[in-house]
Amino acid sequence: MKKILKFTAPFIVVLIAIGLLGSCKEKTLTPKTVVVTFNSDGGTPAVLTVETALNDRVKLPDYPTKSGYDLIGWYWAKDPSLLFDYEYARVNANIELIAKWAPGTGKRYTVTFDSRGGQPVPSPQSVIADNYARNPLEPFWMDPKVVNAFKGWYKDKALTIPFNFTKDKVSGDITLYAKWNNDV
Repeated sequence: MKKILKFTAPFIVVLIAIGLLGSCKEKTLTPKTVVVTFNSDGGTPAVLTVETALNDRVKLPDYPTKSGYDLIGWYWAKDPSLLFDYEYARVNANIELIAKWAPGTGKRYTVTFDSRGGQPVPSPQSVIADNYARNPLEPFWMDPKVVNAFKGWYKDKALTIPFNFTKDKVSGDITLYAKWNNDV
């Protein structure tokens, strides 16, 4: 038995040392948050930053201003021809976005959404005066005991005047209300 230990002990020591060295490698940690930098391209403020959770949607900062211009949207700095779709995009790394401007008044209105119990509640939209709001993701009804299908967005709480995203221009702050099949 002593002969076996005499010959195997060095090998066991070497294996333990290799195991310990292998576990001492520097581990890279995945960040829990990422930074989104908004370059306003001549607007004020010049640069805005937002920290957001990894793989989460980006909450847009307050819109910058630029005299005589309307902010059209935020575009990828690495490819300024690509619009950053804040409503759908999930961010998994630090990124930079750049503002795109067009001549205009700089006047914007806010479109808010009341999903009336549906989820998710769409983020408010800042819309250039006399332009169209974007049709957000449709909310869905969370209560599995109730079948309640989404029927559209309406301009009034009574749910009598539908909002048409391709025909109704935004000319003031507005709240749109979700209509459900159980409202009929």
